[in-house]
Amino acid sequence: MSVMHIIKRGLVWGAFFMVTFFNLSEIKATHIVGGDITYRFLDRLDGQNRYQIVLTIRRDCSKDLNGIELNEDFDKNAFISIFKR
Repeated sequence: MSVMHIIKRGLVWGAFFMVTFFNLSEIKATHIVGGDITYRFLDRLDGQNRYQIVLTIRRDCSKDLNGIELNEDFDKNAFISIFKR
């Protein structure tokens, strides 16, 4: 690959990112900041192991200048899957 080809490709990608990210007048995002998922073994019943699974979600609780919360409500369900290898 020639040096000119690399430079041209970099310029194309640079122009793409400039048009994409700097052409936006305002960006708003409310999202999950972090969280944890933990589990605890409860017991063994009828040959089946039982666990308690706890999902803790943390989010940004910012408010606008009028004191109105900017976040949307959480989804009502979180789907968790467990797979056995």
